[in-house]
Amino acid sequence: MQYRQATACSARSAGRFHSWRSLSLALGLLGLGLSSCGVARPAIGPLPSVDQDPPPGPIDGLSGTPIALPTRPEFAEIAVLEERRADPEGRLIELLDTADGPVRARAAQALGRLPLEVEGDLITKTLLLAMDDEDPSVRRRVAFALGARGDSSAAAQLYKHLTDANPSVRALVVEAGARIGEQVLKQDLFRKLSDPDLGVRLKVIEGFALWDGQSRDANRVDRELMAALNPHARPSSRAEPAPEEVWKTLYALQRRRSETGRPAFLSHIDDPDTNARLFATRGLARISPEVDSTRALQRRAGDTDWRIACEALAGLQAHADPDSIPILERASESRSAHVRAAALQALGSYPERPDDVIRTLLSGTNDRSPSVRAAALVSMAKVADPRQTAEELERAIEGGADPVILAGAARAAGLLPEDVASPLLERLVADPRPFVATAAIEAYGKHPTLENLELLRGWVSGQPDNGLRLAAVLALREHSSEDDLEHLSQAIKSSAGDVAAEVAWNALLNAAEIGGEEAEALLRSALRYANAQVRKVARDSLTEMLPELPLPDIQPPTPNPRELPLPGSTYPEWTRNPLVEVDTTRGAMVFELYPTEAPIHVYSFLNLAEAGHYDGLSFHRVVADFVVQGGDYRGDGNGGLDWRGQSLRQEFGPRPYVRGSLGMPRNDDPDSGGSQIFVTHRPTPHLNGLYTLFGQLVRGFDVLDRIEVGDRILSVERVPEQETTRAFGSPGIGG
Repeated sequence: MQYRQATACSARSAGRFHSWRSLSLALGLLGLGLSSCGVARPAIGPLPSVDQDPPPGPIDGLSGTPIALPTRPEFAEIAVLEERRADPEGRLIELLDTADGPVRARAAQALGRLPLEVEGDLITKTLLLAMDDEDPSVRRRVAFALGARGDSSAAAQLYKHLTDANPSVRALVVEAGARIGEQVLKQDLFRKLSDPDLGVRLKVIEGFALWDGQSRDANRVDRELMAALNPHARPSSRAEPAPEEVWKTLYALQRRRSETGRPAFLSHIDDPDTNARLFATRGLARISPEVDSTRALQRRAGDTDWRIACEALAGLQAHADPDSIPILERASESRSAHVRAAALQALGSYPERPDDVIRTLLSGTNDRSPSVRAAALVSMAKVADPRQTAEELERAIEGGADPVILAGAARAAGLLPEDVASPLLERLVADPRPFVATAAIEAYGKHPTLENLELLRGWVSGQPDNGLRLAAVLALREHSSEDDLEHLSQAIKSSAGDVAAEVAWNALLNAAEIGGEEAEALLRSALRYANAQVRKVARDSLTEMLPELPLPDIQPPTPNPRELPLPGSTYPEWTRNPLVEVDTTRGAMVFELYPTEAPIHVYSFLNLAEAGHYDGLSFHRVVADFVVQGGDYRGDGNGGLDWRGQSLRQEFGPRPYVRGSLGMPRNDDPDSGGSQIFVTHRPTPHLNGLYTLFGQLVRGFDVLDRIEVGDRILSVERVPEQETTRAFGSPGIGG
């Protein structure tokens, strides 16, 4: 998740798609078809306001928001180039200089989505020139594209556009500047905290949240954020900060783990606004403990919003004040399984009161929720006698087929003495379900005996399952030695299929940790690996090991001719955003999808759903007050490809992540999406522009709140537009 002098005119050359005939021929080579009867349409759907989170929609019962899909040949041509991850003849740059505003906007978006290694200097300079476009919708797309590419060389020129007359353009310029030019644009961005437009000020605040909280100027950033909450420090025309300004400032301060923010957190810990209260609670939970802070968190542990209660309990876990134990015990009886699990996790931080704590934890091992029982087992391993914990783990292993409990038992075993843990892990690592076996392999890494390290090396080089192999590579990293190199090399050579690239670059990171000539040779050989992300990791690692070593430029991703869905040809010309019902063991959720913003993701999701891919799959990851994640056929988070059996390229956009946003998980490679999905419990601005957002929850928020690890997706189906009276969000299974 990290991030030549030329002009747009000089970049042009002959031999591009200047006619429908040549475009059709090129598309035919990709196995694509186009409708020739397209009419002029906007290239992109309407952007959400930067002043506020988008409305939950849909606006008319169960009818999605009206849209106009792009069907003209130019848009198809742009989509093809974007899918190829390259613009070898500069056609996108040429389209950025056409007379058609929507085409220019779509071309700018596509350029922003190309990897930075693809003509980096040329594209950055071209986009900077396009910031003078007369059309504000184009300038918005260009500003976002500059931020998305993350080229720090653009920072010195961006400052000129911080005074753009259009506030939505200014806001996206601020966002781009905050991402790529912290040092260069710092003074300019400080001044934009007084911008008359709320949306601009919010983007400044979000940008500050991304900056290093340990840098030399960190205290000044924190002071500026605190001043944003102080009515006396603001112009009289806006004496009181807007509610969204308040909670986003609290969000930024807690994200920075700011001790300076403590007074603001305490001031807003009882705020009637849910988001303000939530981020104030997170703020106190993430900074050093003080009496007033602990007492405030104790109050919020009983909050009626389960998310806030969980954040408070996490804070009490970090503060470890014995006076909190009765509060944690009460919370362990909450109606919310998330709250019960958080309370039991917190009790693992109180080994000095074992009798009180263990009694509650033993009760938790019999909870009706598998995730709560798993939390109780892990905390027992921290505070109880190892033999007593081992007995509970034995009981869990013998009595249960539930993978959530068994994975919890594996994590608990990782915390026990090796002689106690070993016989338990031997049984758990043999479980046929990857969700359990990967947890056991990770636990072996907590017991780095010679025997266990040899086991891990054997899994790295000889395990045919890539997910288990990846777990072994990661478990070895902290204990890397030259004995690993042969096994790491074998893993890179022999891994194929789903997760293979991730195995390869993580093996390279292990090799870089080891160092030496053999590791250098392995990294050099990976410069020719087919996957671009693997090549990038190899080059970056070599540069860090040997800064003076001359290395070739990273080659862009290899163009991969493959099926590309296009509106009016591969799928219908929807006039409204499609709706889908995701039925789960907790009830049904309805999402509105965004085909104008992330067409490939929407198409893949709908095709996988129609094929029944999601039926019966689990939610393998739930982080309370963050996300639920599922859709992996393996069930452990290490699998899942798109409808073609390949990876999805990123379609990052400016729409913000709010509560209920539907996003695409990925690894360090931006183009590594697939079948998995995640849904956010709360606003998560740090995900904005870094993960593809392709839908929004519109019905069933109560269902989202109840989903736990191990719950299942029963089906995913399109919602017919005429179906306007159907009820969604049924209670489902309690929890």
